[in-house]
Amino acid sequence: MVPTDIGLPAGTTRFPPDRETLGGGNADIYFDRGRRILRAEGLNPRVVLEFFARQRGILCGIEEATGLLRQLPSPQVTVTALSDGDWFDPGEVVMRISGPYLEFGLYETALLGMLSSQTGWATAAAACVAAASPVPVVSFGARHVHPLVSARMEYAAVGGGCVGCVTPTGTLPYALVLPMGGMTVELVERVRRRLDGAGHQHVKIFVSGGFGPERIERRRAAGAPVDGFGVGSAISAAPPIEFTADIKEVDAAPVAKRGRVPGRTASPRLREINLHP
Repeated sequence: MVPTDIGLPAGTTRFPPDRETLGGGNADIYFDRGRRILRAEGLNPRVVLEFFARQRGILCGIEEATGLLRQLPSPQVTVTALSDGDWFDPGEVVMRISGPYLEFGLYETALLGMLSSQTGWATAAAACVAAASPVPVVSFGARHVHPLVSARMEYAAVGGGCVGCVTPTGTLPYALVLPMGGMTVELVERVRRRLDGAGHQHVKIFVSGGFGPERIERRRAAGAPVDGFGVGSAISAAPPIEFTADIKEVDAAPVAKRGRVPGRTASPRLREINLHP
């Protein structure tokens, strides 16, 4: 589980929502259309909205999602959820929101996007970490994503098990590596021998450049004396894990889309999130 509150005041998030998200400007238009129709009809039912995915993964994005929901003025909205860094199973509910629909319905697009993108990155990171174990993995993917989302990607990578990310941690630039020879198993072995021979056994060797789970496994099988892997696009370019949100109750009555089971899904692992500490 990823710690979400270290160094943060109670009730705050490291990824506060921007003005566009708070205003619903990046929501699917039909959510705004539905909200306006409900208001015109004088309706604001109390609903239960459940979020789940159809594949297994490492959850990430809950901190940002609850940070958005903390901006809601109504104390009637309640949230239970798993935590960032938790593994979840296909169909398992990872977050449940209860309250008057008009208070939070507009944010379904943003909430799904937060969970889908960050969970995709975290799950890809976990695959790389598993392939490298016990050798540590550092996320090197910041250069492959827009700078406004790179911190979220790196947070997700750490949630998937990376020991760090490239902005505070790194190796050496290619401007230094290229004049000294390209990276091969033989080169790594030669560097290790020369370091050890010079009494520098404490110096660690990190390698990077196109590594994903399969290439990491091959390098490990070859016995290269590597102390760490830098992984870029295998994490940053990972596809999102698609989440779905279903309304399961309306004014305490069990409901569901056709083909789904009406009523709340049994979700014993969900924990209450205090939106207004």
